[in-house]
Amino acid sequence: MKKISLIFLFLNIVMTATCQERLPGKAYFHLTGNINNNIPVILDLVKIQDSLYSSFSFNVEKDAQRSYDINFFNPKILCGKIFQNGSFWLKEIFSNSEPEIKGEMTGSGLVKGTWKIGKNHRMFPFMVTEKYPEGSLQFNVYSLKDSKPLLNKAKTPRADISLVLLLPVESSNPIISDSLSSIIVEQFSGRNSDIRDPDKLLEQIKQVYYDNYITSNESLLKEFPDAGNLNWELLKFMNILFNGNHQLTFYILTYAYTGGAHGLETQEFYSIDLTKGRRITLDNIFKEGYQERLSELLTKKVHDMQGIPLSKNLSESGFFVDLIEPNNNFYLTGNGIGFFYNHYEIAPYSNGSTDLFFTFEELKAIIK
Repeated sequence: MKKISLIFLFLNIVMTATCQERLPGKAYFHLTGNINNNIPVILDLVKIQDSLYSSFSFNVEKDAQRSYDINFFNPKILCGKIFQNGSFWLKEIFSNSEPEIKGEMTGSGLVKGTWKIGKNHRMFPFMVTEKYPEGSLQFNVYSLKDSKPLLNKAKTPRADISLVLLLPVESSNPIISDSLSSIIVEQFSGRNSDIRDPDKLLEQIKQVYYDNYITSNESLLKEFPDAGNLNWELLKFMNILFNGNHQLTFYILTYAYTGGAHGLETQEFYSIDLTKGRRITLDNIFKEGYQERLSELLTKKVHDMQGIPLSKNLSESGFFVDLIEPNNNFYLTGNGIGFFYNHYEIAPYSNGSTDLFFTFEELKAIIK
């Protein structure tokens, strides 16, 4: 019996090690498949050691929406953990909710498990595989995680930083790859940079952040030792929202805490035409003179989402404005177009961010 137990222990160790060898420490996966064999889903997943970041979208017809109690097309952002045996869980980021997805990942690019869907939280099986069809890109993943004390002594405040950057694998068209890399680097770092080495770029961003932290807090702590919480935190990661049909939409999620009652989270979206290597603008998407009609649609969408009668102004319900105008923080998917408004942009912090999504059918009167 003891010999059999040792054999099982040995096999478990070997299987765990094999899974770890197959799954890289840092990687991006573009996964396609189905939930319950009939809901097409696209899952873009980033693995960094034992952490996972993901966004997904699925295309469900109206009848299926009612059947599965799904009433949204909006893509969602999830985060989670992956374990040595390949099992993982994902849940909505910055949420205390239960995991939305539980599954297992293998080195062969197959991911399967159970997916919680709809208001009733029904669980359905799913299976997706890693694929990069024509018109999509593969990406390399770069990351940095570090911490710096404010003073060189025990129990001093600290600044923590976590960065995740994705850059395209060199393609058959290096001009497009270079253009896309330049766009990503500029938006991620907030400046034009001559640094081409991604790891050096992350180090530069870290150093600027630390310099700002020390400059802002060192003298304050020395003068007022009981100044309160002087810890800072910066989380900045990039992921892919849509990757196909020669079109790319990526987002940069930033969470920054520099003191006060709470930190601030922002999401910035960028859509790229991969045939030309340049950003897509609203003027590229909509017919001339679209602004007025699009503002009307955005405003009505907010009224509907919040349950506010059209006869009542939004400002009477806590919004800063009565008319929601289109902004440049929009995203494109295979289903439609979304406009994202961060905290304080059109409403107070307590309202949270506002995500307004339209299917192409809803915009057919003004879309090119």
